[in-house]
Amino acid sequence: MKNETINEILSGRYETKKNNGLGIALKYAKMHIESWKGEINISSSLNSGTEVNLEFLSQENNQL
Repeated sequence: MKNETINEILSGRYETKKNNGLGIALKYAKMHIESWKGEINISSSLNSGTEVNLEFLSQENNQL
């Protein structure tokens, strides 16, 4: 996946199904994760694979 595509899927302007989707799911997921003081990170190697990491604060030490 290209870097431009990663930016698009997190901004809510991306959809794979032209007739059956709004392309906003990851945008809202990102908004909720960040509201909980977490992070969503996506890395990808073109034609190889994509990795999505979600990080949340630990209640014990207030760190990611």
